Amino acid sequence: MVKHLNRILDRQVGESAIVAVQDPVTLGEYSEPQSDLALLKYREDFYAVSHPRPEDVLLLIEVADSTLIHDRYTKIPLYAKAGIREVWLIDLASKHLDVYRYPSEGRYTTQRRASDLKQVEAEALPGLSFDLTAVFEDRVRAGAPGES
Repeated sequence: MVKHLNRILDRQVGESAIVAVQDPVTLGEYSEPQSDLALLKYREDFYAVSHPRPEDVLLLIEVADSTLIHDRYTKIPLYAKAGIREVWLIDLASKHLDVYRYPSEGRYTTQRRASDLKQVEAEALPGLSFDLTAVFEDRVRAGAPGES
């Protein structure tokens, strides 16, 4: 599923951001969690010199099946405390996308469930929308031939 999302994101963002897959983000001296996907501000070195920091992150995405509780109650609060501006939590079992925005005082002040998966927008990338309907289709999750 992460590979499928990577393909969707990479096609849409083009040169406007870097798509990072399961790479660490430095939140503090002893904290470098790995989100499933991240959209990062473009940088010439593609973050070879140092891991991205919260100010470099446009969007973090967690894909949850067996990790839902850990992602929702451990990782997302860490991202809020660090000031990551937006996190998407894709709940594969329930087929939901929860969007977390506007971190303040260690939590996200806005949390909503996306109602239209055909046009999901990241606030940091105005004018771009992502069609995530295929992410929740059973044939993709089952690894149907021809899907990547």
